[in-house]
Amino acid sequence: MNPEFEQHLKALHPMRIDGSFKAPVKIHDVRPVYPPIAQQARVQGVVIVEALIDADGNSGNGDTAFTFGTGAFTGTAGELRVVTSGAIQVVYVDVDGDKVSDFAINVVSDHPLTAGDFVL
Repeated sequence: MNPEFEQHLKALHPMRIDGSFKAPVKIHDVRPVYPPIAQQARVQGVVIVEALIDADGNSGNGDTAFTFGTGAFTGTAGELRVVTSGAIQVVYVDVDGDKVSDFAINVVSDHPLTAGDFVL
């Protein structure tokens, strides 16, 4: 494991799935569709994953938006921060407003991430 990633992971205090948490379950399988010309040319490239994550974790109550900011979390639920760690940009998210990151996403990008890179 990358030492920088491992350091960030330790700072997040991740929770291990045990009897009190349900393991994730795939709810929909999307098969990639490659155009014939790409298949014939055996094209290879980058995979882009788009994920819908609601700020309060409940997509059933409407679109609760995240807010993009800088510096430490302020205690408002739904805050998002980006920290650069070498070649990796780590997106930290505080869902519940306790000023602690609830999850993080590692991003490798050709540019520094800004609010414009997210649909908030």
